[in-house]
This record gives sequence, C-alpha cells and structure tokens, in this order.
Amino acid sequence: MKKIISFFYLLPFLLNAQNKEVGVQFIHRVTNWSDIIIQAQKEDKYIIVDCNTSWCGPCKYLAKEIFTKKHVGDFYNKHFLPISLQMDETSKDNEDIIESRNIAKSINELYSINVYPTFLIFNKVGMLVHKFIGAGSDSIMIYKARKSLDENKQYYRLLEMYKDGNIDTIFLKNIINAASELGQETNLFMSLYLNSIKHLFTKENDFLILNNLKKTSDVGFDQLYINKEVWENILGKKKIENNLILLIGREIVSENLFEFRNNKINEELFLSNYTLKYSQLGRKATLLLLLNYYNQNKYFDNFKNLILKYDEINANIFDNANDINNFVWSMFVNYNDPDILYKALSWSKKSLE
Repeated sequence: MKKIISFFYLLPFLLNAQNKEVGVQFIHRVTNWSDIIIQAQKEDKYIIVDCNTSWCGPCKYLAKEIFTKKHVGDFYNKHFLPISLQMDETSKDNEDIIESRNIAKSINELYSINVYPTFLIFNKVGMLVHKFIGAGSDSIMIYKARKSLDENKQYYRLLEMYKDGNIDTIFLKNIINAASELGQETNLFMSLYLNSIKHLFTKENDFLILNNLKKTSDVGFDQLYINKEVWENILGKKKIENNLILLIGREIVSENLFEFRNNKINEELFLSNYTLKYSQLGRKATLLLLLNYYNQNKYFDNFKNLILKYDEINANIFDNANDINNFVWSMFVNYNDPDILYKALSWSKKSLE
C-alpha cells in the first residue's frame, strides 16, 4: 500500500514533467511596458516582440511549426524575453489579447508595423535596436534572431551612432548591410562609403554594391556600369551582366508604366532608346523584358512576332536551362506555327546541353 500511495503522491509531479512546455515561451498578456523592461533587466535579456495578426498565414505557421520546436525555444528563451502581440482586433480575441491591446496600439503607432510578421528587438532599457521581418525555417529564424544580438548589425543602434558622427569605413559597411536587410535607404551611406575607401575594385566592394542596388538611380550603379569589364574580372561576366540587365529592366518598366499597363508598347522606340542609353546591354534587357511581358500576359501574337522578328531572341539570351524550358513549354502549348515550334525544338536542345 505504501508503494501505491507513494506512486499517487508522485503522479502530479510526473505529469507536470511530461507536460512541461517546450518551444518559445511567449508572454501573451502585456499591460505595462515598464514591467517588461524590469523583467528583461532582471533576466539580463533582450526583449523580442513578435508583431502578428489573426489573419497572417506566415504568423500562424511560425506559431504552430517553428516556435514550438525545442531547439528554437532553447535559443529564444536563453537570449530574449519573448512577447507576442496581436496587432489587429477580432471578436474571437481571448482575454490575453484584449488586455494587451493598448500596448499593441502604442507599438504600432510608434514603429509603423505594416508587414507581418515583424519582430522588434529592444535592449534592456527598452530602446529599439533592431528588427527583422518575415517567416522562415527554424534555422532561418534562429539565424535572424542571432544576428539581432550582434551590436555591429543592429540597424537602429547603428543609426544612432551615425547621428553621433560615426562615419569610418567599417562602420559604414555595417550600417549599409543592416539597412539593406531591412529594406531601408542605403544611398547616403553608400556614397559616404565609396568616398572613404582607397581601393574600389575588390570582391568585397563588388558584393556590397550589388547587394544594395535596387534601381539604376541608386548610388553604385554608375560605378558598376562604367567599370563593367573590371568588375567582370572580379566576379565573372555572367553575374555582373545579369545584375545590370535586371536593373535596366526595372528602369524600363518604371519609366513606361502606362505603356505596359495598356499594352501600348512601341518596340522599336524602346529598343532604340535603351540601346542608345546602355548599348547592347540595354537592347538585351529590352528584348528579355518584352518577351517575359508578352508571355506572362498571354499576348500570343506579340510573343510570336517578337520571336520571329529578332534573331537575337534565341536560347543563348537566357541565363539558365530552367528559363529556356519555361518558354519552350509556352511555345509548345500555345502555338501550331511551324516556325515557332522549330525554334522551340532548337531551344529545348540547348537547355539539355
């Protein structure tokens, strides 16, 4: 009997041990931000706020599939005081969400959250030092969180340092990378960086410029385009050319939105203008853009005429076999014209090579 009593005495503890929660231990009810700061200081941790919504699919994926994993929880719980805040309001909200609404509204007003999920990282005194956006695998979410612990990669901390007068080369490189990851403007920092370095043509600088170019008007594009041959010797012709074509294509679209939206494209004028501006790169960018535009919008006659009119549009214009196959399939499905099918056959052979 004593053994049975002992067993029943231990049963609640055994059940508690078995039911011990794993994963990220989020605080779901926040009514006083000062209490959070005090707790973070007591535990010597950063504060991470998961800004989510009731309708956000990636948020639900993280909550169900990623943040429930033990190794993810082990990392987040060790380094952060994790807070979960629902930024929208619904009739199905539980008491924790309702009680946290004032804090959620304040954070939304202060930091203009418009992409979900967004993760805000605060230091122990409650100052925003970094953020990251979006969902990913367990390794990606740990990687992003780990980077936010590095003071040399905390964007808002670096921004404050810049305001205090920090403009040395290493610092500028750090703030460029941090700003770029968050989709923030980098032109000012890039201009200062390029003026601060003694040796422009290095692989590190090439990667830095490429990673921060979003349009042809960005600082660094002229350096890349004018010195194209030099950069090709550093990173390879294919990589440099593909990036330049992508940027030129974005410029063509942005400058001709009305024409693209209404299918009022003057092919000859486009080719003339951008070949004059960017030489053969501009011509190739224009042809590739038109080809993709006609194909995606199912303008079959335009697509057919473009392929038959310009000999430059062949398998060699594409970057990889997958791109070739996509167009070959479109040609096969949509056309019975022997000339088109002959081209499709020759492109298919090239993709196999």
